[in-house]
Amino acid sequence: MKHIAILVPQGAVLGSIEGPRLVFSEVNALLRRLDKPPLFDIQLVGLTSETPVCGGLYSVYTPT
Repeated sequence: MKHIAILVPQGAVLGSIEGPRLVFSEVNALLRRLDKPPLFDIQLVGLTSETPVCGGLYSVYTPT
């Protein structure tokens, strides 16, 4: 399994985080439907456990 870490910088555009996460998640979902193991372990990574994005309109929570 490949480990994918998506960096969540403060003030990021939400689509720049969600887009790649969705692509890797959809590949895993397709593989599961084909009775195969997931290929990616996806993790959001930030400097803090809560990172404001989109000018503070949203927050992304990452495990500490």
